[in-house]
Amino acid sequence: MSLTESDTRAKLIDPALHAKGWTEHLIRREETAGAIEIVDGKPRKHAKGWSSKFKYKRFERHRNPLPPLSEQKRISGILKEQIPSVERLRKALEGQLEAINKLPAVILRRAFSGEL
Repeated sequence: MSLTESDTRAKLIDPALHAKGWTEHLIRREETAGAIEIVDGKPRKHAKGWSSKFKYKRFERHRNPLPPLSEQKRISGILKEQIPSVERLRKALEGQLEAINKLPAVILRRAFSGEL
């Protein structure tokens, strides 16, 4: 199931915030200008969005404790060991995606040449 940003906000984030005691008067919503993306060398403006700002005093009381430094280092070590595997998988998936994107052209070429 794929959720848009606003769906994610409405169905997942807001209920979790409210369950922790964050009511609307503690959250200030601000309209953002919207992003600009370059597509085929031309700028394309995205729709405006919303950003949430939390009142710091309330946030300060809800600190999330960090694990001890030794545990952080252990976790970091595990993640560093996995980086080469992740990179290999990423490159393999990029290759597969490239092959998939070329597939329609291959099928059409075969169809017009009588190979199908």
